[in-house]
Amino acid sequence: NTESAESDGILKRVLTPHVVPHREAAVLQYTAMADCRPALVRHGALDVYLTSLSGCPDLQAFVEALPPEVPVVWCDSARLHPVTGRWSMLGYHPWLTLIAQGDRLELRTSAATQVWREHPLEALRQILRHYRPAGKRRDGAIGSIPDGGSGIVGRAVGLMGFLSYDLNRWIERLPSPQPSHPSVPDMLWCGMRIVILIDHLEGRNWLLSVVDPHAPQPLARREAAEALEDAEERLMAANAGSGARMNADAASRIAAAGRHLASLEATSTQAEFEAMVSRAREYIRAG
Repeated sequence: NTESAESDGILKRVLTPHVVPHREAAVLQYTAMADCRPALVRHGALDVYLTSLSGCPDLQAFVEALPPEVPVVWCDSARLHPVTGRWSMLGYHPWLTLIAQGDRLELRTSAATQVWREHPLEALRQILRHYRPAGKRRDGAIGSIPDGGSGIVGRAVGLMGFLSYDLNRWIERLPSPQPSHPSVPDMLWCGMRIVILIDHLEGRNWLLSVVDPHAPQPLARREAAEALEDAEERLMAANAGSGARMNADAASRIAAAGRHLASLEATSTQAEFEAMVSRAREYIRAG
């Protein structure tokens, strides 16, 4: 299916290494939790395995080691701020995918693929409402995990994706967009099976594995537990020797950037550049 293949191709990897402030000099020595045993947390319609991690994961090395066909969303915080720069989150391997192209909706789960026509934002509301937690109930003893794990799971488990610029035509009266190739969905959202959550403020890290709610539960729980173990092993492998590699890569990038800046030349005159900006503004007004 060409349309589905193009939609899958939208989930490209964006590698944006986290910028570490001087006050976090021990960035690779983030807090090690006293109890790292996985716990099972109930979050609305979802069961989630949760465990704490020692050290600061090397997410770039982790992503690069994943199979290239695995969809990944990486929300990396490079801002040094205790509120708006506190969290980084990486998710991969969707258990749910919602795609909208105009009023055509496609919902993929392990149980089925559904296609229908509806206002895309209303469809998104229905999906969120269906999996919204009814309360903060949880199962299992969680040891040192704060708030019984409910706050961590509530922050990490949800939909990761994007709303496109062209989605504004569903809330404003605007001309139809000009066709573009390849076609970008109006929105694309994934519920990820595996999520890594990093708290840069408190120096804590968490690994979560979502139990597929659409699969037989005994099998789904076993697969989620195995996926958690697999992710832990991948993180350990990614972190092995990452410090020396990052230092060498950083030195190489700095040297390459210096050479590049020294060779920069203008490709247009001031008047040509202003004309390009004016033409872009005309395209925006034309929709």
